[in-house]
Amino acid sequence: MNGISDEFQKPIRPIDAEEQDHLRVTPSEKDKKMKERGTRFQNFEQKGGKFLLLTPLLFLLKKVLTLTGNTKEEKLQLAIQIDALGESILRMKETLDLLKNEDLSNNAKYSQRFSELWHLMNKQYEHIQLSKELSAINLNPLGKFLDSVNNYPPNTEHSLGYYLSEYAGKDWLPLPFIEILKKIHTDYIINKADSYLERWDVFLTESLKL
Repeated sequence: MNGISDEFQKPIRPIDAEEQDHLRVTPSEKDKKMKERGTRFQNFEQKGGKFLLLTPLLFLLKKVLTLTGNTKEEKLQLAIQIDALGESILRMKETLDLLKNEDLSNNAKYSQRFSELWHLMNKQYEHIQLSKELSAINLNPLGKFLDSVNNYPPNTEHSLGYYLSEYAGKDWLPLPFIEILKKIHTDYIINKADSYLERWDVFLTESLKL
């Protein structure tokens, strides 16, 4: 129990300033992370992208290296965006896994973390989709995950995606949202492989293989 509770104390890893409107990150932390990602990408580039798995979205990083008409700085920015999205996908998988193990429907810290991560992932997804250089990349599995959450549970006035978008857990914890989280947990306990949590995990896992 303590192990799961400790997870809520871990902040979502800071990324680019434009992608973290609602995350409190000091300038020194942001600069450190930018430098860290830049160094990692340069190492990846020097090794030809052959075996250094900096992010699960390895294929996208390789594509960045083959872009023509882009400066090294532009490639670096694209690589940073891809790396950040890969980290967010992994953290979302971890967050959903916690809900498999325990009914966290009344845990405000969990809900806040879930909501902040939801905002972050949506912004990253939209930003990469709008990137002319990466427009040919297939992000369908991630899009399916986002759509599924936005429409769960079906035939309700407000979906899980709605409450996450409204930052449930930060300043409010509405009863319908609590009931949705409880329903998701119960669905997994009863249906396991056929549950929504498993379905979402598959979408996220496929997203990491692009």
